[in-house]
Amino acid sequence: MVDEQYRGTTDEVAEATSETLEEGRRLFARPVRFLVGVADVVQLPPAELPEVAFAGRSNVGKSSLINALVGRRALART
Repeated sequence: MVDEQYRGTTDEVAEATSETLEEGRRLFARPVRFLVGVADVVQLPPAELPEVAFAGRSNVGKSSLINALVGRRALART
């Protein structure tokens, strides 16, 4: 079953995608750097920047996806 918000023609979906491609490209083209790795939530830095989380099973490509999005080979590593 398709959610109502996703109903539409192929052209509508393609148009929405093409409208956001440039925004996504600009978002991930900005300089990135590894900030910190923590073992406990109390070690997290102040929440001043937006955060994105990737969750999934082991060895499914989470690190590879992050590295591909930011155009780096080893920003995220396992």
